[in-house]
Amino acid sequence: MSAPTKPGRGMWSTTGGLLPARPGSKGGYYRAGEPMVGSAGLEADATYNDLVVTAAVKALQRRLDELYPSLGIRPSGIVGPLTVRGFALVQRDNGLTVDGICGPQTVRAMMMSLIQSTAAMYGIPVWPLIGIVGAESGWDPGAVGVGTPYDTGPCQINRDAHPAVTLEQACDWRFAFGWTAREFKTQRDRIAQIARPGMDLDELAVAAHNSPKAARRWAETGRPGTSPNPEAYVAKVRKAWKEAP
Repeated sequence: MSAPTKPGRGMWSTTGGLLPARPGSKGGYYRAGEPMVGSAGLEADATYNDLVVTAAVKALQRRLDELYPSLGIRPSGIVGPLTVRGFALVQRDNGLTVDGICGPQTVRAMMMSLIQSTAAMYGIPVWPLIGIVGAESGWDPGAVGVGTPYDTGPCQINRDAHPAVTLEQACDWRFAFGWTAREFKTQRDRIAQIARPGMDLDELAVAAHNSPKAARRWAETGRPGTSPNPEAYVAKVRKAWKEAP
């Protein structure tokens, strides 16, 4: 969760659009590897990035099916004509350029109402959840951490630290947002027991998403410290929240 994401290792190319079709991909659409998410022995090799993108495309398709059920989109992990049509409808309905190419603005439009409803469901403020997604993944549902490839998905859940979370779950929006909201609430309750008077518990809980140890140190001493600096992480999350429409 602490490592920044690297352009091109998730769904976005360095120019910010959906990665192009590969030679031999079916129908001229990008096909992100075989649907083998969770298969033993694959996550440590070069196939791993394909698995992440497959899971991310499935997550996009699940959301499109929720928003436009009449299209009949199913989570195949393959970007085909119906999926492109869904992207175009999202763009049309949110005042974006209609080109059928799924970039960060399109994903943000697809995610926002789900983030808001998740925050309301768990009784937490919405800004931390919006900010964490924006700061951690840049609205890339297939984001992969630079420091470790196991920081995965829109909330960059660290699957080394949380081995019960599967790759597909980390990329699934409902799971990732719900998991992050629960963790936020749990960390806020824990930190409230040790924080100095007057400290912002929401900010401390945000810091715990990046480093629980650093957040606890900040709460106990009143000094953020460095390596990592939890105060700087909170500022990054707040900035991402303010930049989201």
